[in-house]
Amino acid sequence: MAAGDVEAVVLPVYNSPECPYLDTLVHRRDTFTTFTWGWQGAGSRMARPREILVREQTHLPFLFSETGQDQKAVTHAAVSRFIAHVGDALPADLSAWLVAHLVERFALDREDSALGGTSVYVLTACQMLRVPIPYERLRLLSEDRGLDPNKQRGYSIVRLPPELSEWFASASLNWDRYCALLPEGVRTGMAQL
Repeated sequence: MAAGDVEAVVLPVYNSPECPYLDTLVHRRDTFTTFTWGWQGAGSRMARPREILVREQTHLPFLFSETGQDQKAVTHAAVSRFIAHVGDALPADLSAWLVAHLVERFALDREDSALGGTSVYVLTACQMLRVPIPYERLRLLSEDRGLDPNKQRGYSIVRLPPELSEWFASASLNWDRYCALLPEGVRTGMAQL
């Protein structure tokens, strides 16, 4: 797949001393971390990102901006190969593993006993970008225009910027390597969805 054909998710995420989600993701770049979507209330599922993984791409880059930026720009990138919707029939081994790897456990030292939100996604190979990518440079696929620099919430699907194509290839290989080290029940559960 050519770099210009790779779809990516853009998403604002909290990152502060009180809530260091992106810092934690970078620190855990050599392992897996579970994030939840729709935890703030009645949100929709991550339907389009999951569809991309099921039908179009084996790996999906996530491009993160920090919430509260004056000049919206992507500052971090991570890769996923797993998105599930809360309420899906997940194998018990996989469900327990997802909860044990929630970002809140590592960023906030908080133990959760169940998955919240509407969707969960697993990330690895997070990198802080040397040069942030302004939202206006990202191409919103649904309208073939730059991403709105005032966007504060929700996710968008964009084309992966060409300068991230080498990172994406390497991150995808890392996902596959790390996945081979997972317990059999977790690996099998991820492959079934």
